[in-house]
Amino acid sequence: MTQPEKQKKLRELAGANLDFDEMSREVMGSRWRALNAEQQKRFVPVFSSYLEDSYLNKVQNYSDQQIHITSGRETEKNYAQVRGRITQEGTEPIELGFALKRESGAWKIYDITLDNVSTLFGLRTEFRRVLKEKGFDGLMKQIEQRDRELASTLGNPTGLPF
Repeated sequence: MTQPEKQKKLRELAGANLDFDEMSREVMGSRWRALNAEQQKRFVPVFSSYLEDSYLNKVQNYSDQQIHITSGRETEKNYAQVRGRITQEGTEPIELGFALKRESGAWKIYDITLDNVSTLFGLRTEFRRVLKEKGFDGLMKQIEQRDRELASTLGNPTGLPF
């Protein structure tokens, strides 16, 4: 596949398998409830674009890796954890985990862990600090700026969906 074809396919997979609404709520943690409806509505597409570009930036150049799923279990009604590892000849395996939520009969990923480090946990800590120092608008500007930078490296200078 060409790079644009690979990116398009990865974006389609992300859209079909990631729950960006739940990811947005999770990354904001308790601060999500403090946002008004307009702020929540603004946050989800901006954060989703950033997260999608961030994941795409990390995975688009991978090749010859194998993903081995080692376990999966429902942790509570409509929530599950899947564990596995990424292997590649000549390197140590990387532990991989997915937190899933079932909505309308479909399982969607709302967090990914690599070597037992949650993607959203690190961002939540950072976002909490930025919210305290710069407020919601400052956080939005920071996420938008980072997404523009990622989009530029991916060959998509517009980045954001607006």
